[in-house]
Amino acid sequence: MDLFKDGGSQTTERRRTGTCVRCADPVFVGELHACPPKAAARATDPATSLKAAGAVERSGRASRQRRACLEEVQRHGGQTAAEIAESIGFERHVPSRRLPELRAAGLVRNGEQRECTVMGSTAMTWWPGPIESEK
Repeated sequence: MDLFKDGGSQTTERRRTGTCVRCADPVFVGELHACPPKAAARATDPATSLKAAGAVERSGRASRQRRACLEEVQRHGGQTAAEIAESIGFERHVPSRRLPELRAAGLVRNGEQRECTVMGSTAMTWWPGPIESEK
């Protein structure tokens, strides 16, 4: 399964950025990882959470949310998840769920922490791609 069901663009680069946190396979810069991204739910979560996670993937909603988050990070790197949510009109929790999936695929990375202009608390920032030393 692609990270984006609608066939998001892929590059031919083969620079490794790390290892998938779900399946332990290598992850490469600009490639959509073959491990099926899934809306996360812990095994200890109630059955309703597991059902909801499956439904958000099957509906394509998670894929659309990942794409919107990635595009916003590419346009305006250095925002917090809450700032990204405000910029693209999502509920605050949506980027907090989708950005780690994009990070696992090597498409975004974390930057420095700073005070979030939306929440007023310290939060990590999100930037496009892997850190320079990993290229």
